[in-house]
Amino acid sequence: MFSITCAMAVFSVLSGFGVSIREEDIFGLSDEKLHEPGEQECEEFLQDMIGSVTFTDHMAPILEGHWHVEAPVGGTFVGSTSSQQLTLIPNREPSTTWDLKRIIIPNDWLNEVAVMPTFSLQNVKTKEYLVVGTGSEMDGLALQGIVDAVSIKFTAKGLNIFINGVQSNYTLLPSEELGSNDQKEQERQLNYVPELPVFVGGSKDFTWERAQNFLGVKASNVAHVYGLQRQMFVETGKIRENRNHVVVASALKYGVCEMNPEALRSFSDEVTVMTEVRSLALKNHGCSHSMGLAQFSTLFQKVIEEECFTSCLSVMQSVLVQEKVDCKTSLDVDKIADKITSNRVCTELPSYSLDRLLEYAFSKKCLKWTPSRFLWNFGPREAPKQATYSPVCTIHPMDAPFVKSEDSIYQRGMCPEGTRCACPDDYTWTDHKMASEIRQGNYRSSLTIKGSLAFRNLINGAKTFILAPLTYAGAWDVAWNLAVKQQFPKLSMFSDSVTGVLTSGFWNALFFWRINAMIKSSSSFRCAKTVGCWPILPSRTKVKNIRGACRIPKNENNGGSPAWFMPPPMLKFTKQSFFYRTCVLKKCSESEVKEEKVGFFGKYGRDMLNCQPLAWSDMNATQQGWYKISLMTNGVMEEYELNQEMDIFHTRRWRL
Repeated sequence: MFSITCAMAVFSVLSGFGVSIREEDIFGLSDEKLHEPGEQECEEFLQDMIGSVTFTDHMAPILEGHWHVEAPVGGTFVGSTSSQQLTLIPNREPSTTWDLKRIIIPNDWLNEVAVMPTFSLQNVKTKEYLVVGTGSEMDGLALQGIVDAVSIKFTAKGLNIFINGVQSNYTLLPSEELGSNDQKEQERQLNYVPELPVFVGGSKDFTWERAQNFLGVKASNVAHVYGLQRQMFVETGKIRENRNHVVVASALKYGVCEMNPEALRSFSDEVTVMTEVRSLALKNHGCSHSMGLAQFSTLFQKVIEEECFTSCLSVMQSVLVQEKVDCKTSLDVDKIADKITSNRVCTELPSYSLDRLLEYAFSKKCLKWTPSRFLWNFGPREAPKQATYSPVCTIHPMDAPFVKSEDSIYQRGMCPEGTRCACPDDYTWTDHKMASEIRQGNYRSSLTIKGSLAFRNLINGAKTFILAPLTYAGAWDVAWNLAVKQQFPKLSMFSDSVTGVLTSGFWNALFFWRINAMIKSSSSFRCAKTVGCWPILPSRTKVKNIRGACRIPKNENNGGSPAWFMPPPMLKFTKQSFFYRTCVLKKCSESEVKEEKVGFFGKYGRDMLNCQPLAWSDMNATQQGWYKISLMTNGVMEEYELNQEMDIFHTRRWRL
C-alpha cells in the first residue's frame, strides 16, 4: 500500500509540472510491451514490409486516358454499342475505347493508412463502366451504370485485367493520344500517380514524392535520373513501352530489388526515412521498441541484402572460384557472364545491380579490407547523422540550445582513426573539412573489371521469360548495342549519372544543405550544430633526423581507436604540394586504394596512408590482425604504440 501511495504522489507532482506519465510507467509494462517481438520476428516482418514497396508502380505508372481492351481472340477488342451489352469488335473505334481514370477517394484525416490507387474503365460511347466478377457475361466481364474499380496490373505480358484475383487474357492497349514521343516524356511521368505510397498499407504521408528526395540525388536531378533509370529498364527488357513512352508491359518485381544499390544505401541510411520506416514497424507491432534506430536500420539493410542479393552473390563467388580468377589481373566479365546470368537468382536482378554486385564479389575474393555487407556505408560518425550508426559525439538535449564549448561533448563509442569528438564553430568551419567531404562519395571497388553482365543477362532473361516480351526489331536493336557496340546508350549514361550524382553528387548535396543550415553568425553558434567526429589535422615534424614527416602529434587527444594515429579510412597525411609543404589530409589515389596501402609510404616514409575503407570498429578480427601486421611491417609501430581498444561505451564527458 505504501508503494502505491508513493507512486501516486510522484505521478501527481510530475503531472503538475506538465510531465506526461503513462500508467504503465508507474505500475508496470503494458500487455503489448510484455510481448514485444524478438529480432527474428522483426526480421520476418521486415521481409514482408520490403516486399510491399511500390517501386514498380513508381517506375511503371498506369496513365489515365483512352485505352482499348484487347480480347483473347486475336485482333478483336471488347466494346459496347448499346446499353448493358458487351461485344467483340475488330476495329478500334469509340465503342471499343475505354476512358481509364483513377478513382478519387475522399481524404480521411483521421486515417493515416495509405490507400493504393484504383482505376475505373468507362466506355466512351455508352458511358457505362466495365466491371468484373463471376457470373458475368463475356468470360467474367460485364457493364454497369455506376462507377466501380476494375483490377488492372502490369505483367510481363501487358496491362492485364484480373478477375477474382486471377490474371485474365484481357490486355489494355493505349490509344495513340496517350504519352508523347518526346524524349522528356519519361521524366514527365515522375510522380504521375499523386501521393503514391512507398509501402502498401503504409503511411499515406510516406510517398514517393517525398522519399525520392532521400535517394542520394539533388532535387534538380531527380527527374533526370528517373528518366535514365526508366530507359535502362526499357533497354534491359524489364519494361516495354510504345513509341509514345507509355508503359505497356512490366516485368519489374514488387519490393526493393529493382532499385539501384546506391539508392538503397542512401535510403536505408537516412535518419528521416528510417525513423518513418521504424515507426511503421512499431505501429504494426512488427519490431520491438527496445530496438534503437541504428540496430533497426542495420537489420533493415540485412533483410534487403538477403532478399535481393545474397543468393546471386553466392553464385558469383562460386563462379570466381571455379574459374580460378586471378586477383592480380583484371576481371574479364565476358568469360564468366553466361555462368552467372544463366542462374535465375541473378537473371532477375537489374543488369546495373549485377555489375555492382560482381564488383563486390571480386573485392571480397581479392582484397583484405572489404566491407562485410554489400549495402555498407562509410560510418564517419560526423555531424550529419546516419541511421545505421549511432552518434558517438553528442550534446545533452538540455545543453544543446546554450553551450558553445567542446567541454560539454559526451562521447559514447569510438570515433574512426584520425578523428576525435569536436564541434568547430560554423563561421570558420570551412577551414576544417570533414573526412567524408575529403573522401567524397561511397565505397566502390578499386579493382579493374572489364565488360558488363548486361548482354548475357538480357539473353538468359528472355529465355526464362523473366523479361517483358520484345518485338523482333526491338530485340535486334538491343542485341546490336550489346554484342557489337558493347554498350547500352542509356545504361552507360545511367551508370555515369549514378556514379556522379549518387556518390560525389550525393555528398555535394549534403554539403550544400549543410552550408545553408550551418553558416550563421558567431553569436548564434551552438556546439550541437556541428558536433561529431572531426579529423585531427597532421603536423609537419622531424622523425629520425628526417624533416617533413606528416604525423598526428603524440600528445593529441584522440577518439578512442587503438590506431588513433592513422588517417581516417581512404585518406592520407601528406604535403600539400611540392612547393607548399604544409601537411594536409588528402584522398588516397586509385592506385593506392587498389594496393591497399596502410602505414608509412613516400620518400623516407614521410607520408602516412590508410587507403582502405574500414574503420577499426568495422573490421572483423581477421581484418584487424591484417591491419596490425601492416602497421608493424612498415615501421609504424616503431613510432606509435597500438593502444588497447578504449572502452568509451558508457556516457561520459569528453574534455579537451
